[in-house]
Amino acid sequence: MTKFYVGLIILITLTSCSDKEKKEKALKDLDSTQQQLIDVKNKIYSLETQLTKNIGELEVAKDDMNQVKEFQLLRTESEREQQIRNATEYKLKVEENIENIKSNIVYYKESVLRTEMKIQRLKEFLKN
Repeated sequence: MTKFYVGLIILITLTSCSDKEKKEKALKDLDSTQQQLIDVKNKIYSLETQLTKNIGELEVAKDDMNQVKEFQLLRTESEREQQIRNATEYKLKVEENIENIKSNIVYYKESVLRTEMKIQRLKEFLKN
């Protein structure tokens, strides 16, 4: 929704200026929009790295859970149950992190598409 308002403000600004001023403003907007695109792509890369790390942590958490469930000499039943609870909580936390990261990646990828469309519109305007 904020992209709509930003676009509307840009459109109003462009219509209230001379052609030369419009092109200068469009060129500045193009530069800043391209920088935004770079920033968003860097954010996606960072999130994908975090996702890979969290997927690895999830595999470790699953292995830990299986190990905790196995019989261990001199461990009481209450200790076993507590260890299972702790392992389960950790596994659920990692799974939640993974889902949040995936959601953020989808959001930023949609942002990339919107930004690329805006860049295309600005380039078309500057051609004329």
